Parts: sequence; C-alpha cells; structure tokens
Amino acid sequence: FSLVLENNLGETYTIGYDDFEEVLYTYRDNAGKISFSNEFSSKPITAKRNSGKNTIDLKLFIDVASCELFADDGETAITNIYFPNENFTRAYLICERGAFKMTGYG
Repeated sequence: FSLVLENNLGETYTIGYDDFEEVLYTYRDNAGKISFSNEFSSKPITAKRNSGKNTIDLKLFIDVASCELFADDGETAITNIYFPNENFTRAYLICERGAFKMTGYG
C-alpha cells in the first residue's frame, strides 16, 4: 500500500509498504525543493520491517516539512524531511491487494 500526499503544483510525497520485500519506504523525489543536493532525493528511504505479524500497525506524524513513521509499536521507524513549494492539500491511499483499516487522530 502507499499514501501519496499532493499539492496544487503536482508535487508529491509517498509513504508505503512493500509486503513482498517487507520494507517500509518513503519517496521524496517529487516533493519540492531538491536542487541543494544530488543525493537528497536520488533514492527512496527504506527500512526493513522487523515484525512477523500478518497485520501492520502504522502511525504517521506528518507536518508541512516532515514525516515520522512508526510501524508495529516502533519496531521499525523512518523520519524524513521534504521541502514542498506549497503545502500538500490532498492525500490518496492506494492498496494493491489485501485490506486496510484507517483511523485518524486529527
């Protein structure tokens, strides 16, 4: 599955999980300002999932310039920054197979 944040400029930031590889990931290659470093957005940020559970408990804390991801009570975590040229105003949840339940905390 993946969660894509998008703004009116077409910039996106993607957070996801690849269940074949058992890897959580973030992509910031199209999330705004990147010209300050050739390596800043050259590859996804990944973290191998440490839990053997069939379900994943994922908590996301997102603001205008950062995302913190905690899976399975913090067994796996990613912290990431990005620099969009305007705030992300839309979110899309994509689930390629299986099912998900989403709850929000405002």
